[in-house]
Amino acid sequence: MAAARRHKRQRLESLRAFVLGAGFPILLILIWDRAVAFTGTRLIPSPYQVAVMMYDFTFGGVYDEVERWERGVCARSGVHR
Repeated sequence: MAAARRHKRQRLESLRAFVLGAGFPILLILIWDRAVAFTGTRLIPSPYQVAVMMYDFTFGGVYDEVERWERGVCARSGVHR
């Protein structure tokens, strides 16, 4: 009886840890998204925009081409970063 109760308590603690560990960051992202949408600010990007930029910087794409173009313009004009 005591062993079953202890096992059940361990499972509940494990489930609680998982829910808090996964739920809290998701809650923060949802609050961030709603705050950006509600205020209409353009200073702080939405989580979606951040995810797109992270994907783009990781795998290349639009911003990779812009950076390559900027390097070429800077190199031709003698400006060094």
